[in-house]
Amino acid sequence: MKITNEINSIQFKGLVPLKKYKGPTLKLTDREKLEINNLKENINQLEFELYNLQKFYQGKKFQTQKANYFIDKEFTIKCKIEDYQNRIRNIKINNINAQKK
Repeated sequence: MKITNEINSIQFKGLVPLKKYKGPTLKLTDREKLEINNLKENINQLEFELYNLQKFYQGKKFQTQKANYFIDKEFTIKCKIEDYQNRIRNIKINNINAQKK
């Protein structure tokens, strides 16, 4: 019982209700929204491709050459996904920095 009382008394200072927030909020232009949506669609397609690839070779034994091929293909897809996510992040960061100025 004492533990729950201590948890309830913890004050989180990092989160602020939106009504009280006075800093800039992220407002994207239509072009940026379209670009982000296209990147998200590409990410979804790559994740689907990655899922199918992993499902295909899961539990199967391959020769080293074929196994390396699937590992390389999986790594390439994951790198593309990460690249698209970084591009979305950079669009948002650039936009919020422009709004701060």
